[in-house]
Amino acid sequence: YVCTVNLGGDSDLATVMLTVLASTTAELKVQESPVITFVGESVTLGCELYGYAGGSPEIEWMLNNELIENDSEFTINVVEGNRTLQTGGDVPGPSIVSLLTISNPTTSHTGLYVCTVNLGGDSDLATVMLTVLASTTAELKVQESP
Repeated sequence: YVCTVNLGGDSDLATVMLTVLASTTAELKVQESPVITFVGESVTLGCELYGYAGGSPEIEWMLNNELIENDSEFTINVVEGNRTLQTGGDVPGPSIVSLLTISNPTTSHTGLYVCTVNLGGDSDLATVMLTVLASTTAELKVQESP
């Protein structure tokens, strides 16, 4: 771009180079699904947004169309920084990971977990299936014959 200023017969100009870069597309990923655990065994589900152009993304978790919040059943931690769930080439831009931990799962925690990210009016979602199995502990008693 060239800017020209004319003032009383004198003129001056300045040149500015503008470079337009292609935008990187943000991607939302969850860990491989399904996740299988047993009753009482702590489990953590992860949801990662990477390659976004900044801003403050809001990440929410849902189960059976109900919002999950930090409470005695669920712990949600958010970590910003480098990519952690995905492997492969470099992706420009920041990364944010939401970790949903169920410290004492029961079979009622089985279901499709939805991670939703809202960023500047845009939203995306990813899902992970969690199956919580009943304990497989069996007890064998041997009775002596008379």
